[in-house]
Parts: sequence; structure tokens; C-alpha cells
Amino acid sequence: MKKLTQRLRNTLSGIFTAAALAVALSGSMPAPASAQSQQALQVFANSTYGYCDAKKVAVVWGIDIVAAKAVIGNKIMGNITNLVDQDIASTAGRVRCSWEDLQMSYNDAVVLGQYWGRQPHEAKVKAAAIATDWGRKRLYDFILGQTGYQISG
Repeated sequence: MKKLTQRLRNTLSGIFTAAALAVALSGSMPAPASAQSQQALQVFANSTYGYCDAKKVAVVWGIDIVAAKAVIGNKIMGNITNLVDQDIASTAGRVRCSWEDLQMSYNDAVVLGQYWGRQPHEAKVKAAAIATDWGRKRLYDFILGQTGYQISG
């Protein structure tokens, strides 16, 4: 199963790379995204995955952020988020996420600061460091599980 997953990932990565190269060489704009791609992007947008996670998946697959969001959305629709979570985990410490990448509010920083016994600016730094290892979704799940607090982002 692992070899099949890697083979599929490599094939899809090659397809995305070839498409990007064709667009770059032709100088034309890509065609509008398919209905399935639009649906995948909407599913991603409605999930607790975020920009930080897409950034990490983009590095693993060698694709752009929008394509990574669609990949995540498709995995959610296919009920195989464990594969996305593995991709995200594989980038621990290699792909940095900033506070802005987490799409969290100042109020979130205040609440996290209170939980961690830190000032809001220190909580922002800590949250970004954790997300650099875990990704946004896992950070959100951890915060909800530990504190019962639902991130507003």
C-alpha cells in the first residue's frame, strides 16, 4: 500500500509539474478549475486544515499552494486524511509556519497565552513553532482537546 501511495503521489506530482511547465512555456493562463477542483477547494476551505498545512503538502508534492489545497480537499472527500496528516508530519521542522499562516486572531493569542502562562506575543511564537512541527489542523485539534477552546480562525 505504501509503495502504491508513493507511486500515485509521484505520478500526480509529475502531472502537476508538466501542466505548470506547459502553462509557463505557452505564456497563457490556465483554464478555469474543474467543478471537482472547485469542490475540493471549498471542502478544504470549510475544514480545519489551513494555509500552513497546504504549504507543507505543497513542499512534499512539489506543487503550488492552490493545488495543495485541492489535494487536501480531495483527501477529505475520499476520507483518507491520514495520508495528508502523514505528508504534513513528514515536514516537521523543515517547513516553517508563521502566526499569519495559522489564520488565528489576536483573541486566540490571548486565550492561548493565558493557557500557556505567556503574553499574547509569546503565545503567537509558541503556536507557530508547534505548527511548524505539527501543522495547523493538529495544533487546532490539540488546543480544542486540551482547553475546549474553539479557535476563531
